[in-house]
Amino acid sequence: MSEVDNLIARLYPEKQDPPLDQLWKRFHTNPNMSVYSSSGIKQAFHDGDCSNLLNRFRMGFFPDMGDGAIEREIILAMNQGINALNSLCEDYLGDVDFDFSVNPLGEQTSLFDFLMRGREQWISGKDNHVEEFRKHSLLLSAYKKARAYDMGKRILHVNGDFQVLASVRNYESCLNWFQSLLGFERREEANVNGHNSSWSTNAGVELYGDDAPMRSRVKVLYPDERLKYSSLLMKLCLEDEDKYLEDIDDLTGFEFIVEDDLTRKKFIEYIKHNSTPTATLRGYKDRTRAKADNPMSSKRFTNISFTLYVPVPLDHMGLGISRAYGRLPVEVQILTLGEDKIRNEDSDALHESYKRRSFARVFPAWFPRQIYEPLICNSK
Repeated sequence: MSEVDNLIARLYPEKQDPPLDQLWKRFHTNPNMSVYSSSGIKQAFHDGDCSNLLNRFRMGFFPDMGDGAIEREIILAMNQGINALNSLCEDYLGDVDFDFSVNPLGEQTSLFDFLMRGREQWISGKDNHVEEFRKHSLLLSAYKKARAYDMGKRILHVNGDFQVLASVRNYESCLNWFQSLLGFERREEANVNGHNSSWSTNAGVELYGDDAPMRSRVKVLYPDERLKYSSLLMKLCLEDEDKYLEDIDDLTGFEFIVEDDLTRKKFIEYIKHNSTPTATLRGYKDRTRAKADNPMSSKRFTNISFTLYVPVPLDHMGLGISRAYGRLPVEVQILTLGEDKIRNEDSDALHESYKRRSFARVFPAWFPRQIYEPLICNSK
């Protein structure tokens, strides 16, 4: 096989799981670019402006904003989507000799001009009288615009989701809740599986780590608190058809490392009987028995996970009480030192490998072969 053939086979495997049609039902990034024949863009073309389209966004997202402010919010969301795709390409396609990145839109971009230009390119690209390379270039440019518009709408849904907002606003409250539940007393020096510290807990179980007794993260934030959409966009694309943002219960995640399976059982029993009056753990998954329940997870990766509901303060009055609390779902993963060792030694079990496999699955849906292959081949 030639270098190009090898690259195409890597990017676009013959067996696509999930099927592309299923992914395109969730994200409207089909190379057919049906957005350009949608009622909203048809209306904008007929009216010569985006006022009707902007009103749809007003009713869906921004009820008290004027057209100019709404347009700026849409352009910002499109740029956030563009940046998410660019970061994924930079992380996982750095060795590919083709530029999949997209330039962000300028702040003064006109949504009407942007969509109408994409529509014109889409129509011209389907003209059989246009020279072949020109045709593919037009379709690529039109597709990038259609994809940016769809990603922007996804970002607006993320930005306005109560669960997402709560995961960011209440992260510190969740950290404090775990501190109250588990105690994290007496940090001591340790040298176990590369971890330099251990902590005793109210559960009578030692936790292992480096700077903190638990690892934690908010899915829509980088460690430096910049917004991060890439992981959540991939998850939304790959989830079952009937799952949406409100069904995702791991927007905030916490991980604990304990000595062995016996101490893990003790740790879980303590959490079970001290975190809620019902002594119930939702979404309990024992991967030490069933192994990986996710096709993107390594078969060697085992742990036990479940969902806890952490009470976090709200900024309004409650129902019948003087202060309101919301119950925020968070994912808890508990690993033994042995499982943590396997994860660190087996590159296939690393979270970074998991994300790489996720991106490989969504890549053909977001960078369709019909659009990109002719230009990839022509660039060699």
